[in-house]
Amino acid sequence: MLDKLTLVIPTYKRHAFALRNMRFWSNTPVQLLVMDGSDEPISEAELASMGSNISYRHAAVGLVKRIEMALPLVQTEYVALYGDDEFFLKSGLEASIKFLDENPDYITCCGQALGFRPMKTEIQGFRRYKRLDGRDLDNSDGRDRMVRHMADYVPSHIYAVVRTEPWRNAIKCVADREFRALAISEVQVELCLSYAGKSRALPDVMWLRSYNETKPIRGTDPGLDDTKPLYVWWQGDETAKERAEFVERTAHALKAFDKDVKPDNHYKEAVVDACDAYATDVVNARKGLLQKAGQFLPTPTRVSIRNSYKFIKNKIKKKHSLFEFGEILKNSGCNVNIDEIREIDKVLKQFYNI
Repeated sequence: MLDKLTLVIPTYKRHAFALRNMRFWSNTPVQLLVMDGSDEPISEAELASMGSNISYRHAAVGLVKRIEMALPLVQTEYVALYGDDEFFLKSGLEASIKFLDENPDYITCCGQALGFRPMKTEIQGFRRYKRLDGRDLDNSDGRDRMVRHMADYVPSHIYAVVRTEPWRNAIKCVADREFRALAISEVQVELCLSYAGKSRALPDVMWLRSYNETKPIRGTDPGLDDTKPLYVWWQGDETAKERAEFVERTAHALKAFDKDVKPDNHYKEAVVDACDAYATDVVNARKGLLQKAGQFLPTPTRVSIRNSYKFIKNKIKKKHSLFEFGEILKNSGCNVNIDEIREIDKVLKQFYNI
């Protein structure tokens, strides 16, 4: 079943992590495509031992351009984008492929997410993206489905198993014109795919998300500009012209997904409604009790209070190993392949000499 899938890993100045993933997937049925934008490529000697299912491409260009370069290289029925410092469980991928095979009206499917964090003596595990639990975007209308998704946002499409053709169309939309706001490329893909078809998050653990292994890559691409959070960009007066172009281009991409084409304003209004819903969701999430109480305090004081709160919360929170947390999720009703969790735990411990 995994021979129907290509995993695409964009990587940048993280050769050790890219190689970790290549070794993990080497000689499996999955096709792995690594798109490296580093200044220097991985050496031929290090690549020589990889299985024939591993393809490596080096091009010192931006993130979106590298993903665009992957489009003609993906020849499988399904595709999934994948972080270079993360893991997918084979059982979760297989469950998603099986679901899509059996449900042609769905175009993406993912599983539940488990975070991991290397410590001195163990690999810790914890829950990530609780909004994936029971998530089923099954609206028959694309606009309703997209707005519903963005009003309760989680990146449930961009790192999911996706039918290859709509994935290509979504990436082309992003690559045609890059906009300068943090995570805007991710959100544009989410807009396109949530409009294009239904999606579901299964109870199977599929995605192991890295935490604190690497520093986030920022400033290398317009969509990685952390001086401009997307919700600020969307609501700012100074970005109105650029925002109008974003709406125009994204609406054009949505129109291509419809068999029964509607007037242009339908698609433009849908993009605006969805992005308004996203911005409202993000702003509401940021308006926690501490932020409300501290809105009249000087910025340095607010930052100090927030950091102290996070430190104390982290100290009192019970810690679990990756294996233990896998068992906790299994006992809570998730489908978890414990043998695969154990295998990844071993890979990580060897990587960090734990």
